[in-house]
Amino acid sequence: MARSRRSYRKSKPKVRVGVASKNVFKPKPATSLPPKAVLTSAEWDENASLLRNYKALGIVNNPNFLGARSSNKDTVVSSLQLPNASEDLVSEEGSDIESDDLKETLGKKRRDGQHAPLQRLTKMQRVYVNRLIMKHKNDYMAMSKDMKLNKMQHTPAALEKLCKRFLAYEKPLAS
Repeated sequence: MARSRRSYRKSKPKVRVGVASKNVFKPKPATSLPPKAVLTSAEWDENASLLRNYKALGIVNNPNFLGARSSNKDTVVSSLQLPNASEDLVSEEGSDIESDDLKETLGKKRRDGQHAPLQRLTKMQRVYVNRLIMKHKNDYMAMSKDMKLNKMQHTPAALEKLCKRFLAYEKPLAS
């Protein structure tokens, strides 16, 4: 028997080719600057960089990074999260505001000069590294080339880190 043409059309998806979408992007109008940030030719230094001029005028060049810190001296740093607005650089040791636990997780030096202790390996990692150490001792290049034992194909540097973590807590067991 024949099928109704109406039900056939309802079940088929409609595909429009070459039809413009209804959601056409319309840019939002630019917001006006506060009166003290209005640019004058006397305040703008032609020889300075764009970021330095923005910093002198108190304008943030990227509002997405508001309150963020940067290691670049020229990047505008907001004073929202900083106790001292003149502090532009973040050193490897971190700031004094950060707690030792936070510095430890970020891999920075603690106030006492110590780094975070090495993490223990999982049970499977211990078995994996133990077999490599038993066969190759400290030869990380040979470990990386051993395709039977080094199934994860770790690099010599990665194997050295794994071995250090293993030896920090365990002694190699003879199999």
